[in-house]
Amino acid sequence: MRIKYKEMSTDELELMRDNLEDKITTIKNQIDIAKSESQANGEFSDIEWFNKARAALRISGNHHQHIIRELAKRSKSERAEKTKSFNDRFVDIVRERVDPELFSEIINEAKLTCQ
Repeated sequence: MRIKYKEMSTDELELMRDNLEDKITTIKNQIDIAKSESQANGEFSDIEWFNKARAALRISGNHHQHIIRELAKRSKSERAEKTKSFNDRFVDIVRERVDPELFSEIINEAKLTCQ
């Protein structure tokens, strides 16, 4: 089953990210403990458990990466929207406060410098 990250709310993604980070840390700690114990007593941990732990770590890491990418896209989009809103509002305020001739000169100069 594929998780549809794009359909999830930002709050849901952030909660899932936090839970995955906790899960990844727990799995890493368990693997580290198993490695330490095997070095200390020379006995290796159950290979089936070890492989399952590594697979869970890999899968959790993949999910975490997808969530991070989706959150980054949303953050970038939100910043772009705020910048657009600011620019639109700035132009509206300038239009209201300066005479129409000066406003047209400013707009024309801006257009020339942006080409």
